[in-house]
Amino acid sequence: MNRWLTALTFLLLILQPSCDFFQTRDPASPSQGTSCNLTPDFHDVVLKNLGCAISEHNTDNYIRCFVDPALQLFVFEPSAEDASKFTLWNLESERRYFQNAMATLNGTPMLTDSIFTIDRSAGPPATAVYTMSYSLYIPHGDPRAPKLVRGNMELYFREDSLHRWSIYRWVDKKTTADSTWSYLKAWFNR
Repeated sequence: MNRWLTALTFLLLILQPSCDFFQTRDPASPSQGTSCNLTPDFHDVVLKNLGCAISEHNTDNYIRCFVDPALQLFVFEPSAEDASKFTLWNLESERRYFQNAMATLNGTPMLTDSIFTIDRSAGPPATAVYTMSYSLYIPHGDPRAPKLVRGNMELYFREDSLHRWSIYRWVDKKTTADSTWSYLKAWFNR
């Protein structure tokens, strides 16, 4: 009888209207905004993710665009004018440049590109090379560095065993009197 009374008391407490145990509540708002980063199941998705990571100032998503160092080393070939500023460039250098540049922003960065050619191979691993011109605007707060850089670049993509694509090589070339992306990378990698 004592068990019966305990169970009945517990049930009444749960069903008491003031407790609202079975009422739905408003969902909590997310702690961070959503990202436009997509699964890189094709090489052009990586290019979209790169632009998205830049506009969102998202370092982690930016680095996700590059090859896993366990598969292959990432190679950055700077423009000839800035080559002397680069020694032993790797993904950590890439991360440092991006974090430093994004830390000084006074607005939203923007990348525009025009693709000239795409060369693909079936692999394995499957690869693709994009040759394109770019214009990158980064409204950083350092008055000594340019906010707009332009040039041509070649991005080399590869597909891994899980069919995810990433950039394993980046070649930057100067085409105008403007500074190149290489210049910004060297400037903010200090």
